[in-house]
Amino acid sequence: MEDYTAEMIRDMAFSFCPQCGTAIVPNHKGRPRKFCSPECRSRWNNTHPKPENWKTVRSKICPVCGGDLQPDDIWLKKGNSGWYTLSVCPACAGTGNEAGKGVFQRYKLARRDGLHWSFARCVQIPDEAGLARWERMRAQQIERMQARAEKAAAEAAGKA
Repeated sequence: MEDYTAEMIRDMAFSFCPQCGTAIVPNHKGRPRKFCSPECRSRWNNTHPKPENWKTVRSKICPVCGGDLQPDDIWLKKGNSGWYTLSVCPACAGTGNEAGKGVFQRYKLARRDGLHWSFARCVQIPDEAGLARWERMRAQQIERMQARAEKAAAEAAGKA
């Protein structure tokens, strides 16, 4: 009797879709599903933005010349819900004007009503201290990413 009850409980141990709250019954194959349907996954991804997926990042304009800014591949976290990167304007790069060394793009995520995400964005001309901090933090992030990649490669080689 105990085995039957434990098996029933294990089979009924389902999770809930984070978008709509519908119960997700496990299929016991592969990775457990997080969403009940592709529509819910799409809606969740649209309402919970990640900076690397933001299409608006590519459309920011230079505050000096009005050209498109090219963001760096590395995004750094600022506080609990902010992200920033150093973007370069191809037209202003290397010139003596204020955007010649780059421009910070900052994004701040917020939950307006506890359920839906909104974000604010701004462009900021960096000072020397900000650029030095950016370079230091960027180098640390690249080191962390390389160490993570090396660890994953070592684990994959150990399993093979």
